[in-house]
Amino acid sequence: MPGLSPAALLERLVRIPSPTGSEAAAVAFLQEEARADGFRVRTDAAGNFLAEAGRGERLVLFVGHVDTVPGTIPVRIAEGVLWGRGSVDAKAPLVAAYCAARERLDDPTLRILIAGCVDEEGGSAGAKALARDLRPEAILVGEPSGADGITLGYKGILRGTFTVEREAQHAGHPGGSASDALVAWWSQVSRDLAFEDGFTTCHGRLGALRSHADGLREMAEASFQVRLPPTLTTTAAKTALRAIAEQHQGAVVVTEAMPAATTDPRSPLVAHLKTAIRAQGMAPRLKHKTGTADFNHLAGWFPGVPMVAYGPGDSHLDHTPHERIELAELEHGVGVLSTLFDNLAANPVVVPPIKA
Repeated sequence: MPGLSPAALLERLVRIPSPTGSEAAAVAFLQEEARADGFRVRTDAAGNFLAEAGRGERLVLFVGHVDTVPGTIPVRIAEGVLWGRGSVDAKAPLVAAYCAARERLDDPTLRILIAGCVDEEGGSAGAKALARDLRPEAILVGEPSGADGITLGYKGILRGTFTVEREAQHAGHPGGSASDALVAWWSQVSRDLAFEDGFTTCHGRLGALRSHADGLREMAEASFQVRLPPTLTTTAAKTALRAIAEQHQGAVVVTEAMPAATTDPRSPLVAHLKTAIRAQGMAPRLKHKTGTADFNHLAGWFPGVPMVAYGPGDSHLDHTPHERIELAELEHGVGVLSTLFDNLAANPVVVPPIKA
């Protein structure tokens, strides 16, 4: 195999800090490696890493991301485990797909487009810059599922702010403060939307809290996010949050609304991926995630195209100070994707036309 080994490539990539908004050095490194390895490398206005292998007419699209959340974790390898920010989320899935595609640089059947997007942990500017006129017959989203896992869906999300403002009053008088109203609003939201951990239920979290008083008026504000199951639309969720806000004399401003997205577990892509996982001596696990990803966007842009999220790494370590991956699992991930590409090359996936 040409170029760096999967473990060496991942270690070097993890050693390049790439928090959201500062991905250029990591992208430049990948571009240099890809050109040396024989990929056809492209650039775009968003600053994504784009590399293509194979020369066939049938397109397989892999969409990973280069950016990470903030936080420095000293990079080291100990007892076959690579520690470092991004080692799981999501540089390992990107490296696994890159190395599997590198084996098919002159494939006459498939074209494999590897996209390492920027800003996935932000507003998904990288994914949003991808060409919408692509006609892939299969889409892989590079997120950690475990080398034996296949992710079939992600919850949706509402992000926004709740603000309440009222006249100041003496603390000894009846009635609560603006901060009391904020707490009461969130408590009612959690009750009315029946917050519970899981893919089929809502759950949420408060973010930054702020309050202010000038002796005449007082204000309290909080950012929030509510994770939405497939059964709850973003419109219905907005309506519910705003109605509850009115009961507490406050207002909700929604800054992001993304519906949940799921894929068919009976699709040929899932079947081929199960076969590839078994070929590595593992039992496939189907799963759904309670977060969101570029998966949600892609499901809307390419309706009907078989899609899964896949990648080595334990997603429970995402965004934590303990982020790490076993290098043996990375190798398993490369093997799974290599076999998957073999299966796809031999078995075309029929995709219905994408409606404009």
